[in-house]
Amino acid sequence: MIIGIDIDDVIAEFSKAYVPCAIYLNSKNHKTGFKDKKLFPTKGMFFWSKNECQNSNKYCVSTIFDFIKPKSDARSCLARLKENGHKIVLISARGKDGYSTRKQTINWLRNNGICYDKLFTHISDKVEIAKKEKIDIMIEDQYHLANQMQNAGIKTILFKSYFNGNEKTKCKIFNSWIDVYEYINPGNPIKDLPIIIDTDVCNEVDDEFALAYLLKSNLNLKAITIAPNFFLTSANLDIEKNCLNSYKKAVQICNLTNKSFKDKVFMGSTNFCTVGFDTTSPAVEKIIETARQNDKTLIVAIGAPTNISLALKKAPDIKNKIKILFLGGDFFTMDNNEYNYAQDYVATNHLFSAGLDLTVFPVQNVTEKLILSLPYLVEKLEKNECNKILIKDFEKTIKKFKITIKSLFDVCPIAYILNQNLFDVQNINYGVLNTRLDFTKNKYNANFVVDFKINAVLDSLINALNKRN
Repeated sequence: MIIGIDIDDVIAEFSKAYVPCAIYLNSKNHKTGFKDKKLFPTKGMFFWSKNECQNSNKYCVSTIFDFIKPKSDARSCLARLKENGHKIVLISARGKDGYSTRKQTINWLRNNGICYDKLFTHISDKVEIAKKEKIDIMIEDQYHLANQMQNAGIKTILFKSYFNGNEKTKCKIFNSWIDVYEYINPGNPIKDLPIIIDTDVCNEVDDEFALAYLLKSNLNLKAITIAPNFFLTSANLDIEKNCLNSYKKAVQICNLTNKSFKDKVFMGSTNFCTVGFDTTSPAVEKIIETARQNDKTLIVAIGAPTNISLALKKAPDIKNKIKILFLGGDFFTMDNNEYNYAQDYVATNHLFSAGLDLTVFPVQNVTEKLILSLPYLVEKLEKNECNKILIKDFEKTIKKFKITIKSLFDVCPIAYILNQNLFDVQNINYGVLNTRLDFTKNKYNANFVVDFKINAVLDSLINALNKRN
């Protein structure tokens, strides 16, 4: 496929650099205040004359050019599109105003590691170039240009930005490069992301199954971070001891799956933010380090989100560099007094109010439906060393709680990474959690899993656990 792509506000964070410069210039030279903040500076944000617009544009472009940053995930997604055999053609109006040059653009692309096959600058008629280059799909940030492309028979994506308003369009609209990549290259982009699993693995046997499932699936696992917990299987209020037991269990599962645990398992928080705990740990440092090293890191949070909350507090810059799959709660009946939520409701509230890329796997009414029995496991699982331990620990759990079946909640986020098509996900508006763990004041959006194909998830789990190491 030949993909045409605009540069500014599609690949480059042009407006984020331009607007502060324009505001400074206006306050210094014009002092007229804002006319309409929703308009671009040279399109009516200020009370500028045509001549003032030209002079201001020249000043801003020359000032910011070398400081413009690429959009989040643009570099990695373009690289992966190239690796998947697509041709990248950049089509930009840069230089048309006379204040920037083709050489500057080439240097900017090179310095920021942006890969492409062909570059067009100083372009007034993008449709003409798109047709000449036989573009299959175009990515543009301006409504009128996107509509021109679409009307000319060229499939077009509108990359949403602050200044492209709410005009009508028939184009697909996306606001992240991950979403664009998924649309252009159907498959499973999150499967390729570096992964951190944050788990209280000694707490319940479902954590063990989830960790073994992840390791046996040969995903890009960067770290296993240990989350605090204080009861259930451990039956112990000594959080530090529980963390140590989780560490040992994680190491054991790594060994049983023939995966090296060296530089993989990291001790985490030994108490909760709810009681004022605000101390770093190897797990917190590893989360920050991994997020900063990659365009996007996937965090699978299947315990109290204490480590993640502390990492975000210490390094707010990682907010847009992480995608979180969080298991917990019961959003649909508002009975959120659930283990992962309630252990550290301060950390949970932070997670839900930080405006993160968040997908939630509720426990009650959703993931609790993944129910297994001991006879099922004995029948389905081959008797390798890892499976023997999983079966043994499963049997211990059902005997301890005097039950015959057990939900393996924590398996669901791993299955989601491998195949999102097995899950019914809805983007839902919610507020923040109060101390009673009810949501109040709709303010944020996140994806909530509302249902999933149980048998298909079980098949995926069993197939992975039965793989040879």
